[in-house]
Amino acid sequence: MILIASSTIGIASFWVLMRPYNAFEIFSTILYSTIMNNITTIVYMGFILILGIFMIIEIEPYTPNLYVRKCFHFLAFVLFLIPIVNSLNEPPVLLVLAFNLVTIALIVLELFRFNEMLPLKFSKFFKHLSDGFERQTDTLIATHIYLLMGCAFPLCATFILIGGGIFPDNWVVWSLAGIIFLGLGDSAAAIFGKNFGTTKWRQLSNKTKEGSTYCILFSGLTYIFLTAFISTYQFHFFMCFIFAAIPVAILEGCTF
Repeated sequence: MILIASSTIGIASFWVLMRPYNAFEIFSTILYSTIMNNITTIVYMGFILILGIFMIIEIEPYTPNLYVRKCFHFLAFVLFLIPIVNSLNEPPVLLVLAFNLVTIALIVLELFRFNEMLPLKFSKFFKHLSDGFERQTDTLIATHIYLLMGCAFPLCATFILIGGGIFPDNWVVWSLAGIIFLGLGDSAAAIFGKNFGTTKWRQLSNKTKEGSTYCILFSGLTYIFLTAFISTYQFHFFMCFIFAAIPVAILEGCTF
């Protein structure tokens, strides 16, 4: 109840303070024009999202929890890859706006779930798909929020740095870092590390050095493949991509 009251007061106060500047009229105009100019992208992402979730729900009953969770990572890669690459042709305003709005929505949704303001089945579903300490009672579930923010950060940072225009091809390559590492690299580390990993990074951790090696391998190869199509003249920088993946993989492997 306190959460609802504070949220209502905050939104109302923001509305009163920003009304003299026509902020909401400007926002609604931008939102409408963004949606109308990106109908194809919206249809594509909607189709992939619905199809991906349907397939995950179908395989979930007889698939280990680890693989189900990594399917969401792969879904994020497929979902965002083409829209990010399309920033070569038009500014990714829709994607940046969607990333921010959905992140806020997920945070609010999790706060409602944590405060038991949503149906119990909703909480059980998220707990079932979580892992580690997040499965404990009275704990926040933030993995899905981290996944979205990790995919979004390189793109949003690039969007800000270049002033919101069309991305040069080299910037598109860097904007793919989040979905490549989290969508493919992290998934490869978890799946191959579980099946073939023997050398743990930490005594109390399940993450292995072999898993981190596969993360570097998959991230590097994916970067090489995509660079060959997006920015051919940067192909000789493939070692930079691999060396960039090494510290990230090690850092991820040393966390719980």
